[in-house]
Amino acid sequence: MKLTNQLIILIFLVFVTLAEINFFLFNLSGIDQIRHLSWVYFLANSDHFLPIGFFKNPEIIYYDTYGFVYELLRYSYKDVG
Repeated sequence: MKLTNQLIILIFLVFVTLAEINFFLFNLSGIDQIRHLSWVYFLANSDHFLPIGFFKNPEIIYYDTYGFVYELLRYSYKDVG
């Protein structure tokens, strides 16, 4: 492949990438996306993976706040029903 063809492809990919970023950056989230965005936000802001003492008493995961596993599973059992 010639260098000019490679440059054209590279410029095209950069342009498409910037256009997509611009579209998604200024696009408002739909009602179905807000729940998933908040779930990702809570996962990213979790303090710890499992609560201290989980292996001695597994039921403390029900009362764990800001834990990664708790936030990961919280929305999965809210979807049931």
